[in-house]
Parts: sequence; structure tokens; C-alpha cells
Amino acid sequence: MLKSGRDEPINTLCIARLHGDAVPINRNRCRVNEMSIKEQVTQAIAAHGQWKVKFRDFMAGKLDLDFGVVQMNNQCPFGKWLDGEGKGQLSKDHYDEVFRLHTEFHKVAGEVVRKKKGGDASGAQKYLDSGGVFTMASSALTKKMMDLMR
Repeated sequence: MLKSGRDEPINTLCIARLHGDAVPINRNRCRVNEMSIKEQVTQAIAAHGQWKVKFRDFMAGKLDLDFGVVQMNNQCPFGKWLDGEGKGQLSKDHYDEVFRLHTEFHKVAGEVVRKKKGGDASGAQKYLDSGGVFTMASSALTKKMMDLMR
């Protein structure tokens, strides 16, 4: 029987159980620490939630953000995990959907920075408002990440 990173047995079908539901993971990477998926997702939800605070400070001129960095989906800790271990720990379908939503989140976040720095503060604010493009992208990503933990 295979062991997880914490020396706990896992089955050879490589199905991680998070909150009682089976989440299929890549069979080629059977050494899985179930908590690492849950912890990564929990941390990512918290970190991406902090963007609201960052953008409030950015819009008020209290924080400078770099469009080139913000728009990249592999510079945040979750993006690095997703680009590395996450590829092997999530099923292809789960990975592809989370990757797509995470990429969209960073594309939209970068657009907020580009708009404000380009002199379109009202356009940037519309992205951030309730029902705005950023808010919708953030909600879609958070929902999908929470689905992984159920």
C-alpha cells in the first residue's frame, strides 16, 4: 500500500477524500498528502480574497501594483503550486478548470491595474464593483476551489 507524505496509507486508485467526497487525482502521482491539497486551496482562497484589500489601497494610491506581475498566473503561491505539484495532485478535468479560472482571475486583475495606470480609474473601479468583471472572476475561482474541498 502506498503512503502519503505523512506516512498515512492511501489507496492505489489515488482518490483523495476531502470532506467526505472523492476527488480523483492523477494516477501517475500516487504519493499524495491529502491535507496539502486542502491547505493549498484554503490558503489560495484567503490570498485571493486579499486582492479586494490590495485593490482598495491601489485605487486610493496607497499601493503600487505592477501589471506585468499581477497578470501572471504563476507568480502567486497558489499559481506556483498549481503549475507544479497541483498538476499531479488534481485530475485533468479539475486541474484544467481551476487553471482556466485562475488564469482568468489574474488576467482581469492585471486589467484593473492597466486601466488605472492608464488613466481610466473609473473603468478600473467598474471591474471591482459588485457584479464587476473582477468580482465575478474572483467568485468563480473561489467557488471552484471550494468545490475541490467538498
